[in-house]
Amino acid sequence: MQVEKVKKILLYYPLRYYICAFLVAFVLLSNVHYVKAIDNTALVSMLTFFGVDAEAKNNNQRLVVHHDGTTTNVIMPTYIQILFLIFFPTIAFTARTSLKIRLKVLAFGVLTFATFVALGFLSIAAFYSLDMLDSKVEFRAVTVITSLVGGSLILETLLFSTITLPERTKIKRVVKRSYAREYLLLITALGIAFGIVYAIVNFLNVDIDSPFFDYVHLTLLLNMSHILFSAFFISNLIYEVVRPRRLRKLEETDRAPFSISFLIPANNEERIVGRCIESIDRAAAKYGGKTEIIVVNDGSTDNTELVISEAMKNLKYADGRYFTIPNSGKGFACAYGLKKTTGEIVFRSDADSVMDENVLGLMMRHFKDPQVGSVCTWIFPLNLGERETTMIKIQNVLNANYRYNKRAQDLYDAIIVQPGCSTAFRREVVINSGGWLDNVFGEDGEITNRVGRLGYRGVFEPSALVYTEHPAKLIGFLQQRARWSVAFYHSRNRNLRLLKEFKTPRSIVYMWNIVSHGIGFAKGMLWPFFAASIATGTLSLALADIPFFLLLKLAAIQASITGIMLVLYAYRLHKVGKLRDIKYFPFLRAVNLLLNLVVKPQVLEILLSWSPRWKKYSTESFKDLRKEVRKNVDPLYPDGSAVAKPSSPAPPPTPPVPPAAAESV
Repeated sequence: MQVEKVKKILLYYPLRYYICAFLVAFVLLSNVHYVKAIDNTALVSMLTFFGVDAEAKNNNQRLVVHHDGTTTNVIMPTYIQILFLIFFPTIAFTARTSLKIRLKVLAFGVLTFATFVALGFLSIAAFYSLDMLDSKVEFRAVTVITSLVGGSLILETLLFSTITLPERTKIKRVVKRSYAREYLLLITALGIAFGIVYAIVNFLNVDIDSPFFDYVHLTLLLNMSHILFSAFFISNLIYEVVRPRRLRKLEETDRAPFSISFLIPANNEERIVGRCIESIDRAAAKYGGKTEIIVVNDGSTDNTELVISEAMKNLKYADGRYFTIPNSGKGFACAYGLKKTTGEIVFRSDADSVMDENVLGLMMRHFKDPQVGSVCTWIFPLNLGERETTMIKIQNVLNANYRYNKRAQDLYDAIIVQPGCSTAFRREVVINSGGWLDNVFGEDGEITNRVGRLGYRGVFEPSALVYTEHPAKLIGFLQQRARWSVAFYHSRNRNLRLLKEFKTPRSIVYMWNIVSHGIGFAKGMLWPFFAASIATGTLSLALADIPFFLLLKLAAIQASITGIMLVLYAYRLHKVGKLRDIKYFPFLRAVNLLLNLVVKPQVLEILLSWSPRWKKYSTESFKDLRKEVRKNVDPLYPDGSAVAKPSSPAPPPTPPVPPAAAESV
């Protein structure tokens, strides 16, 4: 028994991943002088070829550029680049995948280093031509940012070209409109954000030639720039100015209430689906417009069908029908149910969600604008009458964070994921876009961007609340996020052509979403990097001459960022009566650390070990992936073994049960 436990621990992928990462980091840092020598030699050759007077000194450890009688020492962000270089051999040596993929991963590692050299050359050439090489802080900032973005894009290019993924979509824009306002707001916010980062770097006043300079940038640009772009400080302030004007225009438009069809896939949801249907009925009473509820019972093996039937018999203000099909996955259930809907608006919800009674009026007003294609709500954990666990309280804080992210993305018409449990779509838009996709993880994020690419606006309504079941324990939370991590690759790859559709700022936000995902892998390498830095003495060298006052500055900056976040989160939690949960804010950082350190590499290994079996994505490959997720991530996840899809629409039941109808397939 003990041997089996030891074997299980040793085979745990994240453990192998970080042991290997430490060894790779140790080798690279022990031989960092060779890395610098290769980099500087290549740069000198390229610069000399293009007529720039450059040379490498001190055994190729120092790059010098001569210009107009002045000599400038050029320092590249080698240690930051090493974070990405650690990733490729680590994956190649530890993932259970084919030899072909291992070699491809290593080749991309070489390509990444070549990209860093090319970006260094372009940066030097640009500053040289502008006569700005003596602007050392600005030059270092440019090389650090380009290294982060370049390294992330190469890393993500590897993953998207190696993992077997659903086919990418081609979209023909339907709504022709200008995005000048959204672009202006985005550029303004980005300019202010980078200005703040630049001001902080100057405030720290770290010696440009100190090895510690790289460590400062690691902290600032891997963390703070992401916080700034997430709009905690900037975009939400702009949002507060822009939103009232938008709402006033909508209130001036008089229109009869939209008819609404709720579309709810359900799989083993006997605990909550009854409350879900009841909450919709209460919301329908307050809304006043025609409301129907369509539930697709997706092969449930518990009493879900019975609970649905009983709940629909008690409907007073909404009509209801339900359909039972073999377990086929949420995407198929949504596609099947869409054909049964009749409303102008299709409200996609989940069976484990409960509506606030005011939700419909708040959301439907946005559809008065014909350019709006979808509207989503703010999600909060559902209280099942039980004592809230620590994990639920942490997620209360986490959802306060999501509110700010969604508001910022709304400002630029670039919401990346409108949640499947709480998003309403204009019915004709969903149908014209092709509806919900079958056989993928993350069908909500996939359709969000597909509708956006058609030119329709996606809106976030922060005043509308939907309460949905959240994992009560840490293990359940990590399992959920592992499924979402698979969904990231599926939904993003389906809409990857969005990166070339620069007419809309959605392409910029979408690219940043992918870049930040790649930076997440680099952040995961910080711990083995620092451990190897200590083992090789590199960190000791960097810390040797740090003034105590500089450490105080770093602490003050971190305290300021944390303080602002606490105030923002506390304000939102106060609005929903959860202010006491703000004390769990420190745990939020720990949970995010676990997601980066454990979940992301574990899911990546699953996808890389599964992909060689399937050269092309298909229904069969999706079924196999579901089994892999069930086996390696979530033992409660339906594995699709009973998938048997109907070949034709099923006949209605006889006799019907008013006001609900039941149908089995």
